[in-house]
Amino acid sequence: MDISFTNNAYAGFYELKKDVYSEMKNPYAADANKTFVATNTYRTVGTKSQILESDSCLVFRTRTKVDENGQLVSAHYGMIYGRWTTEFGMQAEAIFFNPRPNDTNLEDLDEFTRSRLKNRGELR
Repeated sequence: MDISFTNNAYAGFYELKKDVYSEMKNPYAADANKTFVATNTYRTVGTKSQILESDSCLVFRTRTKVDENGQLVSAHYGMIYGRWTTEFGMQAEAIFFNPRPNDTNLEDLDEFTRSRLKNRGELR
């Protein structure tokens, strides 16, 4: 399976492992200075594709905008974490998207909870 963010300059993602020794296992903010790769190929075994293990997450940057000099001026950040597979269709443990431009915060629990409930059909 290939994952790609090729629509705009500076869009992409980086993968990291959760901090198993901390109470805060997930990152609290995206590192805007980190290198975001635009594409990556993940492991496939037969018809099953394991994109992320339960102890990993992908931090992504999307909806990027650049100025006339090609410098990044605006972006949205988010995170896909936990087990992500295509074993029984596309399934991810959780996805968080921060709707506020240029805000690298990945721990807004109120927004995250509403989006998870909405995805499960429990919130309208």
